[in-house]
Parts: sequence; structure tokens; C-alpha cells
Amino acid sequence: MTAFPIVVLGCGLKKNPGKHRAIDLYVGMLFIDQLEIARVYGGPHYILSGLHGLVSVDRVLESYEFSLKTASVERVKKFDALVLQQLSFMPPGRPLICLIGKCYSGWVDAARARGFTIQLPLAGKTLGQRRHIGAEIRKNRLHGRSS
Repeated sequence: MTAFPIVVLGCGLKKNPGKHRAIDLYVGMLFIDQLEIARVYGGPHYILSGLHGLVSVDRVLESYEFSLKTASVERVKKFDALVLQQLSFMPPGRPLICLIGKCYSGWVDAARARGFTIQLPLAGKTLGQRRHIGAEIRKNRLHGRSS
């Protein structure tokens, strides 16, 4: 029997103000579209937060303003190290499907070198293409068609 993969969603810039479960904190359309894609894969979902690293969808977070896109090289290195440390708590042998942008994927090669199986199905896709995939899945669900 094959285990469901662990699906990692990228966080988003647009957030609800205040404290929320991570799954409810991010409210931008890209995040919502990624969530639609993640649901197709099944399995447990985690969110890759630029500030907190890998977080459970149920972890309560305070709204924040931070993006790795504008972070210093040193800050990005700290983020990559944090994610690698957090991965040590993941169940062994479970593949990771990461729905993340390029600036959030600096840790991937090191994780693969440690034996993690990681897929990046949205790699190389433009923002518009990534949004379109999620929007199509959402549209099919609304109309009762399987994706």
C-alpha cells in the first residue's frame, strides 16, 4: 500500500488580520488555488511560511508582513536551514509534493540529498499558469466533474 504524500503549500502575501489557523490565515487567490491542487493529491497538508518555515495547517499564527522574495541572502539561508530541521520530524518514506514558488525552494536539493522524495509539480510554471490550474480544479468541483 502506498502512503498518501505530504502536500506542502506555499504561503501567501494576503492574510487575514489577527490570529488564525494557518489554513485560514492566508486568503489570496494563489493560496486558494494551491489549496485546490493540494486537495486533489490528498494526504496531510502543511504550509511553508516564509517567517515560520513548515507549519501544520492547524497551527495558530499571528498575521505578519514578510516575504522571502525581498529577504536578505542571510535570511533565506536561515529559512532553508529551518525547513531542513523541521523536515526531520516528518514521517519517513512519505513523498513530499511541494506547491511552492522558486524563492521558497532553496532547501529542496539538500532535502533530496538526505533521502527525501520531493516533487515540484508547479516548477517552471508562471504565476498565471499556477493560478489557472487551481481555478480549473475549483470550476470542475463546482460543476460536479472530477479533476
